[in-house]
Amino acid sequence: MTGNMKLDEHIVGPMPTNVFFEDLMSPIGLGHEGLPKLKRVSKKVFQEFGKLAIDPVYHPYKAYAQFAQTVNDNRFCPNFILRHDAVQIAHSTEIRPNVCLFAKDSSESLHASSWASLEFIVSIDVYSADPFRFTFKSSQYNLRCEDLQYKHESKAGQERLSDYFSAQFARQHRIFTFAICISGHHVRFLRVDRSGIIVSDVTNYVKNPRILAEFFWRYNYLSSAERGFDPYTVPASMGERRLLNQAVLEYLERSKKGEVRRFPNLGVTLDKEFPAYKIRVVDEYEGDVHEFVVRRHFAGGSDLFGRATRGYVALRLRNQEDKDDEKSQGDKGGANDDKKDGEKQVKNDEQDDEKEGAIEDEKADEKEVEKELEMDNGEGEGDDKDEGMENEKSDQNGHSKDGKTNNGKDDKEGSNAAARDFLSNRLVFLKDAWRTADSDLEKESDIYNDLKEHSVSFIPSVICAGDVFCNGKPQRTTTGMFSVTIPSIKGAKISRKSMRKYVHHRVVQNLAFPLSTVRNARELIQVVRDALQSLIEAYKRGKRLHRDVSQGNVMISDAQGLSDARGILNDWDVSLNLRKFVSRKSVGTWYYMSSELLIHPEKNNDIFDDLESMFWVLVYTAAQYFKHMGWFPMHIFRERLEQQGRDNTGGSGKRDFLIEGRTRAKFCCPGLQDTIESLLNVWRQYHQREGDAYTLLKEDPEVLLIFFDKALEEEEADELWRDGQRVPVRYQYPSCAVGDDSTSRISISVGRTEEEPGQMKALEGVIQRDECLVSDVPVPTGCTKQQGQKRSAEDSEDGGAQKRPRRSARVENKYKLQK
Repeated sequence: MTGNMKLDEHIVGPMPTNVFFEDLMSPIGLGHEGLPKLKRVSKKVFQEFGKLAIDPVYHPYKAYAQFAQTVNDNRFCPNFILRHDAVQIAHSTEIRPNVCLFAKDSSESLHASSWASLEFIVSIDVYSADPFRFTFKSSQYNLRCEDLQYKHESKAGQERLSDYFSAQFARQHRIFTFAICISGHHVRFLRVDRSGIIVSDVTNYVKNPRILAEFFWRYNYLSSAERGFDPYTVPASMGERRLLNQAVLEYLERSKKGEVRRFPNLGVTLDKEFPAYKIRVVDEYEGDVHEFVVRRHFAGGSDLFGRATRGYVALRLRNQEDKDDEKSQGDKGGANDDKKDGEKQVKNDEQDDEKEGAIEDEKADEKEVEKELEMDNGEGEGDDKDEGMENEKSDQNGHSKDGKTNNGKDDKEGSNAAARDFLSNRLVFLKDAWRTADSDLEKESDIYNDLKEHSVSFIPSVICAGDVFCNGKPQRTTTGMFSVTIPSIKGAKISRKSMRKYVHHRVVQNLAFPLSTVRNARELIQVVRDALQSLIEAYKRGKRLHRDVSQGNVMISDAQGLSDARGILNDWDVSLNLRKFVSRKSVGTWYYMSSELLIHPEKNNDIFDDLESMFWVLVYTAAQYFKHMGWFPMHIFRERLEQQGRDNTGGSGKRDFLIEGRTRAKFCCPGLQDTIESLLNVWRQYHQREGDAYTLLKEDPEVLLIFFDKALEEEEADELWRDGQRVPVRYQYPSCAVGDDSTSRISISVGRTEEEPGQMKALEGVIQRDECLVSDVPVPTGCTKQQGQKRSAEDSEDGGAQKRPRRSARVENKYKLQK
């Protein structure tokens, strides 16, 4: 099932059908006359379809076609058209809805299309496959609900609906959507938003066809916002789509040349399976309106319920303020001429949309985009390898191994690039999320404003932010509100834990880059140091805890160029203002949470939990991307003990790692190794509650910055940061994603390089998560043979501390070595 929660945990109902119509499908923009009266509906109107729906020799496509024809011929929804062959299979999910409704003025309603413009989905299945058959008890069924032979079909129906809704919400900007679920002769009506699903009572549409006809009739008169569409998001014009394509392709080309930092997964932005939209964001503080063009999200988007955060690379369109500034400055040369020509082209292209040749032009553009993206995807791994080779040739200070400097050439190329006015410079990051409407959580826009007022350094540069409004009110989920009023209805089943309320929120920032794009060890130390300073300043100046320090939230800012990258601490949306609220529960990303929060889930977050999380971000990233000798206990990040009815626990491996006071692996870069060892000594004393470092850390957390500054200001930089290049892809520690299921299995594959024939060729195995420690898997370090012998000698002097840990005796699947 798509998403991270079961559909059954987010269901509210059954709501009586008449209440569903009156509360959720009553048009408000029809004046005093109200909804036109539905004409007389024949009792035999759905009989032919009903026979096909329960035919023992089930012909699904005949049933789909008959249902669509019946609704269209009887004009139950005259402004829309029902089609059973209009939606192509979503390649990312391999699903295709049975029947879909389209607006008649939509070009997609006339021929096969994507998911771009469908209004809602009609799910048609056999009698026994009602997805809610065992969720609610109903007298409509002749069979007992305890009859378990149909339980599998019912569960499969819920999973199918979840996939449908996830695919629709991922490709459309919706506040909510409706749906019809038909099982044999029975129908239910659904309303889906980010909180959950409101489900109507079951109705026999063959005996009472007016109920089904009235649903279509009411939907026909709903406005776009009442049908669930975001009024601040509209389909992008062809000219705007072209500008987005040009900007992304231009950035990809510049990143290949080394002018800008590589942005992971940027190519998916132009996925033709996803429609392009123009989004209007109103800044809550300045009141300015900003417009952006987006297509596919590059992060998030898989969750149907909850915050449903999606990250977009967006093209910023010029607002009137930008145009006025440009006009006042006058014409500044050919670069500005190109920019103006691009804007004029947008207007011309919008007019060309109606011309016959527009479709052919767009197809030609799509072919060009596909060609460029194929090249980019095909060279993705090569880019990482080339990046590693480039880093081997030159370090952060611009010195090559042969003693020559590259600064002059790089500075010259950088100045030439800066002099040009690139369209890709208008690419920004747009975060679309549904924030929790809890009283102790602030809006992310308010949080950034508060951080700015307290002069907190190294935070994201916010362009605009605020809640998304509809009809003068913030867009909110409705399911959570109805979960309070429906329990009096007989047979209702409500999961109060899942029925949270959410508010639509958007934040637009300048582009920042994940830690996976770090170029060398010195840059990693600098970026983590800056994020740590931001964390400390937010606590000391603004009494604010971040509470979600993770590898994904510590990011790289290239505002000063590739040669002077700095760090920022992003995603403050779950931060807590201690001046107003008290921390009541542990929050964070499991891999990077402090050992005490994992061991004691009931513990409240404090500043030392955030500081320790920053240490784990440094250690985890270093183990992933930088050369080291020995085995690193990566299992401590995944350690989780699931307890039924209680919060999961973990963290014992992390605490043992800290108290032991030494890493099982040694990094080949002296600067990185020394910094981690120094910080590890501080955290060892902290958890032992003794020593000078413990006292200093309790008095002032800024003591941690000393170790970073010492490494960054070292005079002998060349010696300190030798072997500090980022490891190419072929060296990296394998990513072992473990799901929540305790029986999930992970496959591990470790490769070697052609330059090191002495290392093992491959180590492959399939391990049961509860049977083996991931630390048993040796990490390919990429160190040379001489370095390995030197480290081994040091290890022997330390008493064999680097010996390989003993494997668990419970391992059932032995590792196989390939010669």
